[in-house]
Amino acid sequence: MRWVNPRGPTTASGSEGLSRSQAEDIFGQFKRLGILSTGADLGDVTGLSAQYKGFATSTDQLAPDVAAVTVTGGSVTGSVDPGQLPLATYFKDLLGVALNGTPHTATSPASGPLVLGTEEVGGSWYVSLGYSIAINVLKGEGQSGAPPASTALQAVGASTPQGAVQALFDDVSNFDLGGLLADFPPDEMAALDAYAPDWLPQAQSALDTAKTEVSIGFSNLNFTTQPLSDGTLVQVGPGMTFQLSAHGANVSYANGCVTEQYQGRVTHECRSQEIGSVDKIVQMLPASVQPVLERLLSAKPDEGFVTVEENGSWFVSPLRTAFQSVSAWLALFQPSDIQTFISSAPAIKADIQKYFEQLVPELSGRVPSLAALGQAS
Repeated sequence: MRWVNPRGPTTASGSEGLSRSQAEDIFGQFKRLGILSTGADLGDVTGLSAQYKGFATSTDQLAPDVAAVTVTGGSVTGSVDPGQLPLATYFKDLLGVALNGTPHTATSPASGPLVLGTEEVGGSWYVSLGYSIAINVLKGEGQSGAPPASTALQAVGASTPQGAVQALFDDVSNFDLGGLLADFPPDEMAALDAYAPDWLPQAQSALDTAKTEVSIGFSNLNFTTQPLSDGTLVQVGPGMTFQLSAHGANVSYANGCVTEQYQGRVTHECRSQEIGSVDKIVQMLPASVQPVLERLLSAKPDEGFVTVEENGSWFVSPLRTAFQSVSAWLALFQPSDIQTFISSAPAIKADIQKYFEQLVPELSGRVPSLAALGQAS
């Protein structure tokens, strides 16, 4: 992730790939659901604090725009005060009981083996999650952690949001890893693109070998779009079909049904059958949670692929897509649902345990024992 740091590569704040509007949307959902208090502020989270003392760092310039920062000294004191956390009353009481309602403070050395990867963009330095991961992995292997001198992989994108998603499906079908990475926005994939010359050829070679034995295909793809505050949401229409073939086995999906074929045996199962099985499980759970689960299982979250435009091209954003999905699922919940699940947790646990206790004898009656198989052979 990328955090703005106007003072250079030693401190940082903010996020890469996740826009402030997305963070505020998820934050707002927690407030709507009564998890956070109505006065909770994303920019000022009360009840949590960290104080640094004697903080010292060393910087290793790996490239003109990439540096590795290591904390070499100092200590950090973290504190949590349950009474000051921006939680709604119900959840503040729960946490207060768990922590005995008293503030907790702990001090530990700030230095350690972790190295922070930082990146300069537009004259400002950022802490980058991608560079941090890559640098720590390479240093763990005894390398400097510097990006390769060869040219980084270039993001390509598409001329439309729908085209970006179509390209994603095409590259998956073609086992084209380089093309897949080029479908992602360069701001999210800067580190991955920079180190690609080191690992991509070997990874693509392995995929090329797999392609001789496995095939994946998508068809009847159609898309709908809707604007977001920081991009466009692209959703795949219900007519999509999918087929996977590997080692003589075939799996296909169409019209809500999955068909499997292997060694002359064919199985066919539709979503309606799965729903029926899930309904049976729901009916075994406490009565208080049944209507909540039935509503959630029948609902359809407003999720899809989040695409963003950079320099005139459209890209599929993995991080934004993930956070959009979280927000879409949170939107399905009502304020009382979370409290219902928490208060019913012991009964839910007992009913699930009872379900599996009934299921095991039933399955053992259907599956031959190892001793019986040995006698048959």
